[in-house]
Formats: sequence, C-alpha cells, structure tokens
Amino acid sequence: MQITQKTLDALWLAGFAIWKALDAYAGVIWLLRRDGRDFDPAFVSTLHGQAAADAAFDRALGHVHDMLAAASAADFDWPADVPAPGQTITDRNQAAARDFAYIAGAYVLLHELGHRRLADCRIEYALREERLCDAYARGILLDGTETYAASQGYPEEMVRAKRLLGILLAKLLIITLTPRDRWTVSPDHEPVRRRLFRVLRYAKEPLPIWFWDTAAAMLAAFARHHGVLNVAIPFRSSRELAFAICRAFS
Repeated sequence: MQITQKTLDALWLAGFAIWKALDAYAGVIWLLRRDGRDFDPAFVSTLHGQAAADAAFDRALGHVHDMLAAASAADFDWPADVPAPGQTITDRNQAAARDFAYIAGAYVLLHELGHRRLADCRIEYALREERLCDAYARGILLDGTETYAASQGYPEEMVRAKRLLGILLAKLLIITLTPRDRWTVSPDHEPVRRRLFRVLRYAKEPLPIWFWDTAAAMLAAFARHHGVLNVAIPFRSSRELAFAICRAFS
C-alpha cells in the first residue's frame, strides 16, 4: 500500500467504519453466544434492524473506496457523520474509532518503513520480505505496550488489545483493497486468511472481556460485506468465532 494523503484519510475513514461494524454485530454475537446458537448468516440477516446496520457499514466502507478513487483528497466529499482528521473529538465512541485509525495507519507506515530498511539487504523472495516487514511493524506496536501503559497509567492489556484491533483493521482494509483472485494465490503475499490468523494468534491473555467480541464483530462485518459468510458457524466463545470467520476468507 503506497502511503499518500489519500491513504491516510482512507485509514481514518476505515476507523470510523469499524464502529458501524460493531453496531451491526457485537450485540448480535453476544446474544447468540448467550443463547447457545450458531452464528447463522441467514438467521442474522432476518433480525430486526440488521439490514439497516449492514447497509450503514457498507456505506461507511464505501467512503473508503471513494476516497481512494478520488483524484486527490481535496476532491473527496467528506461524509457528514465522520469528523475530519484534526477536528476536536469529544464523543467517546468517535475517540475510539480515531484511535483505531491511528493504530492502523501506524501499522501501515511501519510496514512500509520496514521495506525501506530492507532495501539494501538481499532477500531471496518477496514473500519473506513481506513477513519481515509485518514482524517489524507488529513488534514496534506490541513490544512496548507494557512500558507505554505504565507511563500513562493504563492497564497493559487494554493498550495491547486496542493495538491488536488496530492492526486487524489495517489487515482487513488491505484485504478489502486486494483483488479477490489474489486472496489465495499471490507471488508476494500470504493468503489473506493466514494474515488474519497471524494477527489473532498474537492476542495472548490476559485481554479485556470485550476484545474477542470486538474482533469477531469486525471480521463478521467485513466477511458479510465480501460475501464469504455462507454457512452457519457453531461457536462457544467469540474467540472461537473470530478464528472460524477467518477461515471464510478464501
């Protein structure tokens, strides 16, 4: 992903799209888990308000595509329900969306910086370089969470959880921009579901109780948007559901 002003603005918009994903699926997943029901896309689609919630997410994600398709960031018609970068944010949900956008943007920037750092190295094949750049970006964001949390007076697991979700957002956005025929076969990238698995496998306990509900909701919204949720998924925990939805990205 090339880093331009449009890219950064698209990541900002994606952060706010995530809140639409949570509106659409976090509560549904909680209720299904409580009642011991499968995550059945056909059943979920019949729930009151679900069609409107899915449409709201699709519109929000459409803003991302529109931004990237615009001739320049200045040519984009900014949506009225999304604060512009730099605008003061007082709403708690919007502040969380902003933080997700910042973390996703940091991950993408650090990944590209990793390519610059490896420019003079002889990497045998492109896929290995991609893995190294992923590890570099992931390491900078996750390895220092304990020190940062202590300096700011936050619980370390809260900081780590938010950063993991920001990385997951970056991966989901990149997948959204990747042609479908390159999801499983690509000369320079791993299959997309493996990239998602890799993020989730770094989610080590302890984690806040809301982490897996949030991750599963994000994955469900993007999977529904891409039309890859076709069968009912039995699950006993949101963690189990999140991994199961990852398998659908193929």
